[in-house]
Amino acid sequence: GEQIDRIVLLCHSMGGLVSRSAGYYGAREGAAWVDKLDTVVLIAVPMRGCWLEQFANLTAFVLNRVGNLYTRIGGWVIDERSVGIKDLRFGLMVDEDWQDHPYDDRLYATKTPVAPLPGVTYHVLAGALPNRETNPLTLVFGDGLVGRESAQGDILFRPDDPDRPCGTVRFFPGLGHFDLLINPEIGDYLVELLS
Repeated sequence: GEQIDRIVLLCHSMGGLVSRSAGYYGAREGAAWVDKLDTVVLIAVPMRGCWLEQFANLTAFVLNRVGNLYTRIGGWVIDERSVGIKDLRFGLMVDEDWQDHPYDDRLYATKTPVAPLPGVTYHVLAGALPNRETNPLTLVFGDGLVGRESAQGDILFRPDDPDRPCGTVRFFPGLGHFDLLINPEIGDYLVELLS
């Protein structure tokens, strides 16, 4: 069979958190595939969490503590969102950060830093609504789900060499979270980036 000598990961949203977690554990366990990992493209990844999930958690937290049956029912309904969605609250990537903590009682989290992997180039692509990257609303709301700071995360500089970037960031004004998956401009950019 053919030998695989280069791995490129193309990840959207939660998939980016999964890929970074896999890299973290793969490097820790000495997995052979990590040495072949060349490039990771992170599209609209909530590396510092998702504002909408944080808001849902805060709302449920408050409703569950009000001494009224109807507000508690509202809090219970909000708490029924999936564990996968709850993972997006802080952008956690390490099992120990969430295993021993009840999801619905957490307003803050201790987050284990996941450093960029040595020798891997990272490319961050993110949307910007409204149409300007510099709009103050973009800082928090970004592409509608992932804010600008969250999309950038901490991936661009290695802790051992903070002066040398290990990747790029590009914002696409006017594109929302799911627009990034189907926009021809993104496709052209990816072909150019990876060729």
